Amino acid sequence: GKVLPNCSVIVSSRPYASQKLQEMKSITHHVEIVGFTENQIKKCIRRNIPDSWKAKELIEQLKQRLDILSLCYSPLSAAIIFYIYRQENYTLPTTLTQLYTLYILHSLKRS
Repeated sequence: GKVLPNCSVIVSSRPYASQKLQEMKSITHHVEIVGFTENQIKKCIRRNIPDSWKAKELIEQLKQRLDILSLCYSPLSAAIIFYIYRQENYTLPTTLTQLYTLYILHSLKRS
């Protein structure tokens, strides 16, 4: 195509964009990452939070925090949430802005 002639990988989290990209003749492969189900979110929490009590606590907190729960369906967002939960002494941020700010700050500290 004219828009991305030399591109070998395109990443999008928007399904409608993915459908349009598949129509491009220069794209030979397509990989779609499908979000988690609720049961997969719980399983992922238990796998990523070593303390079973803290894992159960996070599951209960997410039931009250639908804004953060909605992000957990995306594997990358879920990983960020679990990471921040562990780094912040097993507490969830109060806002999404705080979640992303903490992630950036912790990421900068690691590099």
